[in-house]
Amino acid sequence: MKLVKWAPVVGAVVLVLSGLGAGTASAGTSGTNGCAYLSAFNQAAHVQQICGASGTYHFDIWGTNYSRRSLGNHTYSGLTLNKYPAVPVADGGNVCIELWYHKPGGGYESRGLPCDSMN
Repeated sequence: MKLVKWAPVVGAVVLVLSGLGAGTASAGTSGTNGCAYLSAFNQAAHVQQICGASGTYHFDIWGTNYSRRSLGNHTYSGLTLNKYPAVPVADGGNVCIELWYHKPGGGYESRGLPCDSMN
């Protein structure tokens, strides 16, 4: 009977905790998240932009013991964009990228945040 008493409380806590990240970009694991794709291997990464409005974007990349840096601005016009940056992260380390859209009125908007383990 005691478990029945706690079930609504536990359910409410799970519901509240599951909504804490709502409205922010959250990292996906290997593959696609939003309009960004990442695959990390051999101390390099295959980075793609696969969708989005036409305009200016940039990728940030970082990983285990590797500081966040930008891969530079690029223009997206509907065609898949590929980049292959070197990423000095040991096998098993985590690598993440974030795709940023440069809003025409100023500022940035995240358009994808995938992560992968270096193989």
